[in-house]
Amino acid sequence: MTTKTILKKIDRTGIIIEDGLIVGLIGGVVLFSVMQLVMRLFFNSGFIWADELIKMLVLWATLVASISASRENKHLKIDLISNLIASQYSMLLQAFNALITSCICIVISVHAFRFVDLTFSFDEKVLIIIPAWIAYSIIPIAFSLMSFRYLIACAKHLSRYNKPLK
Repeated sequence: MTTKTILKKIDRTGIIIEDGLIVGLIGGVVLFSVMQLVMRLFFNSGFIWADELIKMLVLWATLVASISASRENKHLKIDLISNLIASQYSMLLQAFNALITSCICIVISVHAFRFVDLTFSFDEKVLIIIPAWIAYSIIPIAFSLMSFRYLIACAKHLSRYNKPLK
Protein backbone atom coordinates (compact mmCIF):
# COMPACT_ATOMS: atom_id res chain seq x y z
CA MET A 1 0.00 0.00 0.00
CA THR A 2 1.40 3.38 -0.98
CA THR A 3 1.68 6.39 1.29
CA LYS A 4 -0.87 8.26 -0.81
CA THR A 5 -3.42 5.46 -0.37
CA ILE A 6 -2.85 5.37 3.38
CA LEU A 7 -3.25 9.15 3.64
CA LYS A 8 -6.49 9.01 1.64
CA LYS A 9 -7.86 6.32 3.97
CA ILE A 10 -6.87 8.35 7.03
CA ASP A 11 -8.53 11.43 5.50
CA ARG A 12 -11.71 9.48 4.70
CA THR A 13 -11.79 8.06 8.23
CA GLY A 14 -11.37 11.56 9.66
CA ILE A 15 -14.23 12.85 7.51
CA ILE A 16 -16.50 10.02 8.68
CA ILE A 17 -15.60 10.67 12.34
CA GLU A 18 -16.14 14.43 12.01
CA ASP A 19 -19.47 14.04 10.23
CA GLY A 20 -20.63 11.40 12.69
CA LEU A 21 -19.71 13.61 15.63
CA ILE A 22 -21.57 16.58 14.17
CA VAL A 23 -24.71 14.51 13.56
CA GLY A 24 -24.53 12.92 17.01
CA LEU A 25 -23.92 16.20 18.82
CA ILE A 26 -26.68 18.09 17.01
CA GLY A 27 -28.98 15.11 17.53
CA GLY A 28 -28.17 15.26 21.24
CA VAL A 29 -28.96 18.98 21.34
CA VAL A 30 -32.34 18.38 19.70
CA LEU A 31 -33.11 15.34 21.86
CA PHE A 32 -32.26 16.98 25.19
CA SER A 33 -33.95 20.26 24.21
CA VAL A 34 -37.20 18.52 23.30
CA MET A 35 -36.99 16.30 26.38
CA GLN A 36 -36.47 19.32 28.64
CA LEU A 37 -39.33 21.17 26.94
CA VAL A 38 -41.73 18.23 27.39
CA MET A 39 -40.68 17.76 31.02
CA ARG A 40 -41.28 21.44 31.82
CA LEU A 41 -44.51 21.73 29.85
CA PHE A 42 -46.28 18.57 30.95
CA PHE A 43 -44.65 17.58 34.24
CA ASN A 44 -43.68 20.96 35.75
CA SER A 45 -40.14 19.72 36.26
CA GLY A 46 -36.98 19.11 34.34
CA PHE A 47 -33.49 17.80 34.66
CA ILE A 48 -31.16 20.14 36.52
CA TRP A 49 -28.21 19.20 34.34
CA ALA A 50 -29.96 19.32 30.93
CA ASP A 51 -29.45 23.02 30.20
CA GLU A 52 -25.73 22.84 30.94
CA LEU A 53 -25.42 19.66 28.88
CA ILE A 54 -27.13 21.36 25.94
CA LYS A 55 -24.66 24.25 26.18
CA MET A 56 -21.74 21.81 26.15
CA LEU A 57 -23.18 19.92 23.17
CA VAL A 58 -23.64 23.18 21.25
CA LEU A 59 -20.03 24.16 22.02
CA TRP A 60 -18.70 20.81 20.84
CA ALA A 61 -20.96 20.74 17.73
CA THR A 62 -19.91 24.25 16.75
CA LEU A 63 -16.20 23.56 17.09
CA VAL A 64 -16.31 20.16 15.39
CA ALA A 65 -18.25 21.80 12.52
CA SER A 66 -15.57 24.52 12.38
CA ILE A 67 -12.90 21.85 12.10
CA SER A 68 -14.90 20.27 9.31
CA ALA A 69 -15.33 23.62 7.53
CA SER A 70 -11.59 24.26 7.68
CA ARG A 71 -11.02 20.95 5.91
CA GLU A 72 -12.43 22.34 2.67
CA ASN A 73 -11.85 26.05 3.35
CA LYS A 74 -15.59 26.66 3.70
CA HIS A 75 -15.47 29.30 6.44
CA LEU A 76 -17.12 32.63 5.77
CA LYS A 77 -14.83 35.13 4.12
CA ILE A 78 -15.01 38.46 2.37
CA ASP A 79 -13.43 38.04 -1.03
CA LEU A 80 -13.36 41.26 -3.04
CA ILE A 81 -9.75 41.57 -4.12
CA SER A 82 -9.18 38.08 -5.53
CA ASN A 83 -11.86 38.69 -8.18
CA LEU A 84 -10.04 41.81 -9.38
CA ILE A 85 -6.51 40.40 -9.72
CA ALA A 86 -5.02 37.74 -11.95
CA SER A 87 -5.73 34.19 -10.77
CA GLN A 88 -2.03 33.44 -10.31
CA TYR A 89 -1.66 36.34 -7.87
CA SER A 90 -4.92 35.33 -6.28
CA MET A 91 -3.10 32.19 -5.10
CA LEU A 92 -0.61 34.40 -3.23
CA LEU A 93 -3.46 36.31 -1.62
CA GLN A 94 -5.18 33.07 -0.61
CA ALA A 95 -1.90 31.75 0.81
CA PHE A 96 -1.48 34.94 2.83
CA ASN A 97 -5.07 34.70 4.11
CA ALA A 98 -4.56 31.06 5.11
CA LEU A 99 -1.31 31.95 6.90
CA ILE A 100 -2.93 34.80 8.85
CA THR A 101 -5.90 32.58 9.75
CA SER A 102 -3.51 29.88 10.92
CA CYS A 103 -1.65 32.38 13.12
CA ILE A 104 -4.90 33.60 14.66
CA CYS A 105 -5.95 30.00 15.36
CA ILE A 106 -2.58 29.35 17.02
CA VAL A 107 -3.02 32.37 19.31
CA ILE A 108 -6.54 31.26 20.26
CA SER A 109 -5.32 27.71 20.80
CA VAL A 110 -2.51 28.82 23.13
CA HIS A 111 -4.91 30.86 25.24
CA ALA A 112 -7.45 28.04 25.20
CA PHE A 113 -4.78 25.65 26.51
CA ARG A 114 -4.10 28.12 29.32
CA PHE A 115 -7.84 28.29 30.08
CA VAL A 116 -8.15 24.50 30.18
CA ASP A 117 -5.09 24.34 32.43
CA LEU A 118 -6.74 26.80 34.82
CA THR A 119 -9.92 24.74 34.97
CA PHE A 120 -7.74 21.71 35.69
CA SER A 121 -5.79 23.55 38.41
CA PHE A 122 -8.92 24.77 40.15
CA ASP A 123 -10.60 21.35 39.82
CA GLU A 124 -13.73 22.87 38.30
CA LYS A 125 -16.68 20.61 37.50
CA VAL A 126 -19.47 20.73 34.95
CA LEU A 127 -22.62 18.66 35.02
CA ILE A 128 -21.98 18.13 38.73
CA ILE A 129 -19.27 15.43 38.40
CA ILE A 130 -17.39 15.88 35.10
CA PRO A 131 -14.08 17.77 35.26
CA ALA A 132 -14.45 21.02 33.33
CA TRP A 133 -11.14 20.53 31.54
CA ILE A 134 -12.64 17.53 29.72
CA ALA A 135 -15.66 19.53 28.57
CA TYR A 136 -13.56 22.51 27.45
CA SER A 137 -10.72 20.52 25.89
CA ILE A 138 -12.45 20.76 22.52
CA ILE A 139 -11.51 24.45 22.28
CA PRO A 140 -7.69 24.11 22.05
CA ILE A 141 -7.99 20.88 20.07
CA ALA A 142 -10.29 22.47 17.49
CA PHE A 143 -8.20 25.59 17.03
CA SER A 144 -4.97 23.57 16.82
CA LEU A 145 -6.48 21.39 14.08
CA MET A 146 -7.82 24.42 12.23
CA SER A 147 -4.40 26.07 12.43
CA PHE A 148 -2.77 22.95 11.01
CA ARG A 149 -5.30 22.74 8.18
CA TYR A 150 -4.83 26.39 7.27
CA LEU A 151 -1.05 25.91 7.19
CA ILE A 152 -1.60 23.05 4.75
CA ALA A 153 -3.93 25.28 2.71
CA CYS A 154 -1.24 27.97 2.65
CA ALA A 155 1.32 25.47 1.36
CA LYS A 156 -1.12 24.25 -1.32
CA HIS A 157 -1.79 27.81 -2.52
CA LEU A 158 1.93 28.55 -2.66
CA SER A 159 2.61 25.36 -4.63
CA ARG A 160 -0.13 26.33 -7.12
CA TYR A 161 1.41 29.78 -7.46
CA ASN A 162 4.71 28.28 -8.61
CA LYS A 163 3.05 26.09 -11.25
CA PRO A 164 2.09 27.57 -14.61
CA LEU A 165 -1.67 28.02 -15.06
CA LYS A 166 -3.45 25.84 -17.60
